[in-house]
Amino acid sequence: MTDTLPQVEALYRQSNPNVTFINTFGASGTLANQILAGTNPVDIFFSVSQTPLNTLENAGKLIAGTRQNVLNNTLAIITPINSTISISSVQDLLQPQVRQVAIGDPTVFQQEYSPRNYLPIPGYRSKSNPNLSSDRVCVMY
Repeated sequence: MTDTLPQVEALYRQSNPNVTFINTFGASGTLANQILAGTNPVDIFFSVSQTPLNTLENAGKLIAGTRQNVLNNTLAIITPINSTISISSVQDLLQPQVRQVAIGDPTVFQQEYSPRNYLPIPGYRSKSNPNLSSDRVCVMY
């Protein structure tokens, strides 16, 4: 959002030069709590998760009928540039030659977007498949 939103603003200002944008970037839950507390009044709120939006809606902080899903998350699987292992799906992570799979810290993400939820493959949490680690961030949102 920090890279894209200023570009969208510049395009919008071309036909709406009197509009002022004041952005606050941060974790969706934190921003929602600020809105609830009245410390961060907003006209538009982009959230990575439905949970903060549900909280704001239940608290009467959204104008009825204005909530829209305009963005979505995508799982990205990356490999080292010199890798000889072909990875094109989550299932490929179970190949015996895959020695380690790193994911983002599951405690940081909203539960519904935890990296572990993107790995619904048999055996990935078992002792027989010790490849899953949260030491480094490789699953990006």
